[in-house]
Amino acid sequence: MNICIIVPFYNEADHLKKSIESFIDQSYPLDKIILVDDHSTDNSLQIAKKYESNTIKIVQTDARSERKPGKKVINAFNVGLKEIDINQYDLLGKFDADILLPDHYFEQMVNAFKKDHQLGICSGLLYIRYNNKWIYEAIADENKIRGPLKLYRVDCFKQIDGLRNGIGWDSVDQYLANYYQWTTSVLKQIKVKHLKPTGSGYSNQHAFEFGKSMYVMRYGLFISFLAISKLAFAKKSISFLIMAGKGYWFACNKKVDKIVTSEEGKFIRQYRLKAMKKRFLN
Repeated sequence: MNICIIVPFYNEADHLKKSIESFIDQSYPLDKIILVDDHSTDNSLQIAKKYESNTIKIVQTDARSERKPGKKVINAFNVGLKEIDINQYDLLGKFDADILLPDHYFEQMVNAFKKDHQLGICSGLLYIRYNNKWIYEAIADENKIRGPLKLYRVDCFKQIDGLRNGIGWDSVDQYLANYYQWTTSVLKQIKVKHLKPTGSGYSNQHAFEFGKSMYVMRYGLFISFLAISKLAFAKKSISFLIMAGKGYWFACNKKVDKIVTSEEGKFIRQYRLKAMKKRFLN
């Protein structure tokens, strides 16, 4: 299977070298790696250029964008996407530049996609360093395919119409894959090191945007409250809870454009409620 991955990065000088080398040193080699510099102000671009080759291409975004979670990274991803003919590949990846993949990552991914022809999206699990140990980054359910390491079957990627531009994109894509009857899977035996914990640079504005995302994904008030509360508890942050709540109500009052249709939203709510019920009963 032919694989292309797109890796947006912004000020990742501390991690970029190790991350790129983990993409290169794979038992199943990648056919194309697109590294997208999103106007880094450190020496990330210079680090990336050292790896430029027939396999690795470096591109830059055209304009600076506001550092909002989701929107900025998807803008950069789409810049990279324009550099390839997607039809030349079987699998397409969106990866972050602050992760370290085990050597057999893509070999195991390919085996999973070959085994299940309806598998649309797949990944391993993210681990962070805490007290000199690598522990699971428990800010999401283990069955959620996290944003830093998305690998799509190209046919699935096309059917879900690519990645939605905004925070929540890495939940919506998985819901839409299921909506179109693709399977999704997290291979829990594959541990991926996440060198920079999720949200480490986020501010109250990012919590506000998270709250707005609950509205634009059509979660509804009940599910939104539970999702916001769960993440606030994981972050141990009352301010996150308050700001995210304000973001949700702002989106309601302003009737911010939603990123899924009403039919897709209904499916998402039913999916979430079914998952909650299953966890509660277990």
